[in-house]
Parts: sequence; structure tokens; C-alpha cells
Amino acid sequence: MANKKFSDFTSKTSPSDVSFVVGYDGSDNVRISPSNLLGAYLPLAGGTMSGNTIHGDNVKSLYGTGSDLEIYHDGTDSFIENETGHFYIRNNSDDKDIIFQTDDGSGGVDTYFQILGQYNRMQFNKNIRSIDNAKITFGSDDDLQILHDGSDSLITNNTGHLYITNLSDDKDIYFRTDDGSGGVATYLTVGGANEVTSFQKATKHEDNVKAYFGNASDLSIYHNGANSYIEDTGTGDFYLQTNGANIFLRNGTTGNSFISMNTGNDDVSLKYGGSEKLATTSAGVSITGNANFADNGKAIFGAGSDLEIYHSGSHSFISEQGTGSLITLATDYQLNNSANSQNMITATDGGAVTLFTAGVAKLATTSAGVSVTGSISITGDGSNATTLTESGSGDFDISTVDDLRLTSGGNDIVLRGASAAEFGRLSNDSNNLVIKNTTADKDIIFQTDDGSGGETAYLTLDGSTTHSYFSAGNVGIGTTSPTAKLQVVGLAEHADNSAATTAGLTAGAFYRTGDLLKVVH
Repeated sequence: MANKKFSDFTSKTSPSDVSFVVGYDGSDNVRISPSNLLGAYLPLAGGTMSGNTIHGDNVKSLYGTGSDLEIYHDGTDSFIENETGHFYIRNNSDDKDIIFQTDDGSGGVDTYFQILGQYNRMQFNKNIRSIDNAKITFGSDDDLQILHDGSDSLITNNTGHLYITNLSDDKDIYFRTDDGSGGVATYLTVGGANEVTSFQKATKHEDNVKAYFGNASDLSIYHNGANSYIEDTGTGDFYLQTNGANIFLRNGTTGNSFISMNTGNDDVSLKYGGSEKLATTSAGVSITGNANFADNGKAIFGAGSDLEIYHSGSHSFISEQGTGSLITLATDYQLNNSANSQNMITATDGGAVTLFTAGVAKLATTSAGVSVTGSISITGDGSNATTLTESGSGDFDISTVDDLRLTSGGNDIVLRGASAAEFGRLSNDSNNLVIKNTTADKDIIFQTDDGSGGETAYLTLDGSTTHSYFSAGNVGIGTTSPTAKLQVVGLAEHADNSAATTAGLTAGAFYRTGDLLKVVH
């Protein structure tokens, strides 16, 4: 049998045609009954295995027409190799898992990775190690990547925003790193309990790198390489507040304060060399030392810059050009020359006001009137001679050949009646003529001929009701012959409010649309 060729045997396909199968066990020829082969082992046509199949080292179990899938052990390691198509590991059992187990390093076996069919997720039971430059990626297009490149660790997002979220109630997010002393410290905390982001270490902004505050970057703090800035360029005012006793602006080298603000007294002090020079008080300001103004540098007073004191480089001025009068208050008053050697004007409280020439009194007021030392000269221009006449009835007449000019050293010409009671003023308000009735709740009334030989009031400015009204005649705008109480001629016509504003009219202006009178709004 050992020298028998397979070509010497007749081929049979049915087990009933075979009495026995022959073989060689390495030392002798053997035969096996077909019933023994078909009972304990898988027949070629398929069937149910009732025993183990044992494959020796490097003996492969092959699957697929082209031996596409191989399972074998090479004497050291075990292999499952796929050569064609995808490789699927599938568990079709409902709510069951695929579990990956291996040695636990202590002589046992442990689960390292599970695909949980019941919970529709994957679960790692042991640490995962990704070697240098091997990325862990997330997203269909590897949008998020985590890796270590051998030197540094990187988290890279390539699509959309990157969110770091802690959903645990009242818990924080901590940013920690080396503390420079061999330990680890927290540098930044995002506080979920108090809704505050806290810095546990200093923050550093390089030159021209700004810290912005406000939705529109309204406030910025930065250093430009030469100077430091706190800039408020947005909405609202800029407040500097403290709960302490003082706010100081001071020299970082000497410690001397430039400005100090005391919250207890609500005062502000400006200092030079650490010494107070100007301080606010409950009454105003207190100045220690001189207040120096350059030529044409003015000390200005009044909301409308009404009063100015300055030196022009040639002359010194006290200039009052605003509302009201220039009032000088003193118990006794002297206006002297620059050497303070001669009087020019003196005024004594309850006494005389005296005018001097070269230090000699020339005119002084008295309880009866005035006292003049020397002569009084009233000079006209030759054609407009002026006379002053006191009639026997107590009237005082001013008579001129031509114009009558009333000149006031102040801004007002005061009108007085019986008992010297003031009833009105003619005032100069920045070269505007102001007519005033200074008597409480009284009117200014404009009267003229009524066309019938009498007089009537046409316009009344009612001081008691603050109303103005025309009490007689018609009022015309654009016409000198109004035929109704109010007649407006030449009023511009526009289709609507938009057309009127496009034409240049502003709010409150009147215009006409057909027969309708309208107001721009």
C-alpha cells in the first residue's frame, strides 16, 4: 500500500460504494470504515459537528472561494485575516454585547472593551493609549482631533465652534498646569456655582494686546510698548469707584500722589511733589500757592462763559459779556493805581463814592446828591447839543436837537415809576435787545391807533398766564392785507410728510397738501 498511487484507485462518490478508506499513519498502512468517518466528523456535503476540529500550527481554516478569510495559529500568535471586502464582527442577539477580553496582567482575564447593544454605545473598561502623532478624531470629516506629537499635546478643531461644557450642577471647569515648583496649580476657574470666571494666577497681555470689556468693546486696557492706556470709546460714562476711604493716582517710583479722592469727605486733591495744591471743599475749592495763567489764558465764570479775567499780553481785562450785571461786593472799596500810591475810585459802606484825578477827589456822592470839586463840562458834538432840564413839576426832561442816545455802563437800562419802583428794563443780551416787564404777573402790551381816532391793544404778552395773544385786527403771514383772523399766503405745498422733509422742512414747520394745513413731524 505504501507504494500505491492514487491514480490506481477507482473514484466513488457514494458512501455505500466504499467498504473502507485507506491511509498511512507514518509506519503502517491503515483503513477506516466510512461509517466511522461520517459519524464523528463533518461530511463534505455539510452537516452538524459533534466534536472539536483541531488545526495544527500554521494549519489554516479557510473561507470563501478564493480563501478570502483565514483563521490560524502560527505556533506563537493567533490570526484572523481577511483578504477581500470589509470584515464584520456582528452580534445579532437582541440587547447583547460584543466583549473584547484579554489577560489582565495578573494571571487572569479581564474585559477591555465592550460594544453595548442594549445601550447603543461603546464602553472602554481600561485605559486607552494613542502613541505619538496617532490622532484620536471625532466627526465625519475628522473635525476634532486629539494627539501628542512627541513634545506637546494638541486639541484641534477644524469645523464650527469648540465648546467645553460642564453639565454638572454647581460645578466648575478648572484649567491647571505646572506651578514652576514641581507641582500643579489652578490658573483659571470657570465657576458654575457663582457664575464667575476666576483667575488664580496673574494674566499678561503683550504690547498692543488689549483687554476689552462690553458687548461693543467699549472699554479697553493695554500697553502699546511705550505708554499704558485705559480707553472708554463706547456707550455711556466712565466711572472709577471704591468702597474704601480713598482713591489715589500716584507715582510708582516715589509713591507721591498726584490726585487723591477721599470718599468720606467727598473731596478731591491735586498735588505737586506730594504737597496739596488744590482741593475741593463743601464750599468750592481751596488753592495753596499761586494759580498762574499764560497770556490770553482766561479764568472763565458762568455757565455761558459770562465773566472772563485774563491778560492779553498787553493789557489786563475783567470782561463781563453774559447775563446780568457785573457786581463788585466790598465793605469799603478802592480802585488804585498799579503802584498802589494813589486812589482812583473809593466807596465806603453806607457813605460816599468818590472819583479821583491824579489822587485828588473830584466827585463824591453825598446824602443830598453829589459833590463836585472843580467844574462840570457837558459837551455835544456841535450839532447835537444836549440839555438837561428839571421842570418845576418834578419832571426831568432830556432834550436833544437830533438823536437821543441812552448809554448804559451795564447791560440794562432800568425803567422806574412812582416811589422809584422798577417796572421794566431794556436789556442787552449778547447785542440782542430785550424788552422786559419786571413787575410780577404784569403784561407787556403793544398799542396803536384803532383807525377810529382812539387807541387799542393789538398784542399782549400776559405775564400772569404766560400766554401771548392778539386782541384786535387780523394777522397775516406773507400778506399785508389779511382778510381773516389768520391768513397765510405762499405756504409751500407737499404731498406728504416725507416729501416735506425731503424738501428741507424740519419738525414743526407748516406745509399744505391741497386744502389741508399740515405740520412736519
